[in-house]
Amino acid sequence: AAAALRLADDPTRFLSTVQIGITLVGVLAGAYSGATLAGPLADMLATIPGFEPHARPVAVGLVVAGVTYVSLVVGELIPKRLALAHATTIAMAVARPMSVLAVIATPAIWLLRVSTEGGLKLLRVDTASAEAVTEDEIRAMVREGADSGAIDRAEQNLIDSVFALDDRPVRTVMTPRHDVIWLDADRPFGEQLDRISGSARSRYPVARGSLDEPVGIVATRDILDVVLAGGTPDMATLARPVLVVHEAVPLLKMIAMLRDEREPMALVVDEYGGVEGVVTATDILSAIAGETALGWDDDRPAAVARPEGGWLADGRMAIGEVERLLDRQDLHGEGDYATLAGFLLWHMERVPVAGDAFDWQDIRFEVVDMDGRRIDKVLIRLRPVDDVLPGEGI
Repeated sequence: AAAALRLADDPTRFLSTVQIGITLVGVLAGAYSGATLAGPLADMLATIPGFEPHARPVAVGLVVAGVTYVSLVVGELIPKRLALAHATTIAMAVARPMSVLAVIATPAIWLLRVSTEGGLKLLRVDTASAEAVTEDEIRAMVREGADSGAIDRAEQNLIDSVFALDDRPVRTVMTPRHDVIWLDADRPFGEQLDRISGSARSRYPVARGSLDEPVGIVATRDILDVVLAGGTPDMATLARPVLVVHEAVPLLKMIAMLRDEREPMALVVDEYGGVEGVVTATDILSAIAGETALGWDDDRPAAVARPEGGWLADGRMAIGEVERLLDRQDLHGEGDYATLAGFLLWHMERVPVAGDAFDWQDIRFEVVDMDGRRIDKVLIRLRPVDDVLPGEGI
């Protein structure tokens, strides 16, 4: 086992030894077969009437084909299949002989390594900058592990979600302005008490007259401390400075900003400075683990499975959550949207009414309920494969 580990620690030396061995065997097999087998076979073929002028080249071709076939089957395919099936056992069995061969082949390995590096320098290839492993390769390995059962599907979804963080802007997970519960610093506390007691939030944005005039954020516990002490909370006084970020900031960078600023919440603004919504660390966690996995019991956007098939989904549901629900990853790349409602608006190109539906690939989306001009509830159903036309929805 120790010998196998030493070989694994220096893969360049190990692979060079293997390559030298394979090359030598191939050269020796070709030379031996050409010298010992081609001649007798040519003599046999020459006995065929009219075949004597072609006997030698045909014999050489047959010998080369036969040796190549045997080398591939016996020297390549069978050993590799055995190694895949019994990796540990075979590695321990061949480790010591390979170590001895590596020592014997040290001069040749050194020459090959120097020659290779010299050739790459002449070609101006920077091998140091090459990635040892890419994101796509990791995704592929995780997918294979999930298909084989070695990795749980939930773990695969988590890994895929983490890799997607740098590709998703913060606006895809924020609470949109329409749903933000905020406190007005210019209004008396008594007029806002019902809003605080009915929302169960731990923090609230504070603004003056409009959310576009932010003052900061206030913690519910700070308000409660003042109330329990017999005072009247002043939102402008209690509010702390709030982090303001652009809606296009990647989620991975957003995590770092919240950590560095030690802020649990940030206001999201557009290119004109207008407030688009609010994002919290919990929102980002939901993008990784999924809202259902977090065990929320409030009114966050969700989907409910229907007994007859399909799902009844909230229009505010993040498009990433819809992809996770449908076990696919191709809904978010079509256009500039972050929610299920945005997906429908992008494809329908108009504000729908209840009952409107459209088909996208093998899925049917039907608007069940509208809240004014906002898509409230959507019925999602999978279509039979026979009903899907080639290239439809693409």
